[in-house]
Amino acid sequence: MVYKINPEFLLFNDGEKRTMPEESEIFCEKIGEIELPSGQIVACDPFIGMEEEPFTKQVTSGKYPVLLNIIRYKNEDERIAFAIIKFNENKVNTWEMALQHGQGIDELEDDEFFGYGVDSGTGSFMDKKTLNTLLAYEEERQNENSDYYIYLEFEDEFDKTYKDTRSWLVTTIKEKASISMFSSGWGDGSYPSFWGLDENGDVACLVTDFLITD
Repeated sequence: MVYKINPEFLLFNDGEKRTMPEESEIFCEKIGEIELPSGQIVACDPFIGMEEEPFTKQVTSGKYPVLLNIIRYKNEDERIAFAIIKFNENKVNTWEMALQHGQGIDELEDDEFFGYGVDSGTGSFMDKKTLNTLLAYEEERQNENSDYYIYLEFEDEFDKTYKDTRSWLVTTIKEKASISMFSSGWGDGSYPSFWGLDENGDVACLVTDFLITD
């Protein structure tokens, strides 16, 4: 059976908390709202993975809350377990792996998944239009200065939420392109995303699973 998200500890309401094994807890924090002008969502490492394609499933364009599920361990270490875009209040009935064009579930073997690679310790959500804006802006700046690194645009925002093991932001590029970034669980790796579907098969949420509670 292919890898499936474990929804046991998923939280969808800001401020919600739940006790976990080994004297740890998981809590939900709303970090902002993201604009999705085209409804085509890209999940990627925003510093090394901006060639990622959007998921095949498309949502209604609009502005939606971004939630993080954060595990706090006994030693006060905090790790982001799930990143969520919440589209409505509908209860999730089934989970479906988020795929890009050319990917098929039947290609996967036991415990395998399609996901995006992380090499900077950071994941993100953004609209396809935002990705195009970000790529064009990065190219423009690199033409001006070959040493330019896109992370510098976000460093101050990351510092506002920084702890040793996690940080996050929701911000805009070029005053219009909305993006959400967040530390990726234990760090670098490959991470899947899942659509949460309601009883009618409509999208209720999108979740990136950082493989901490699997």
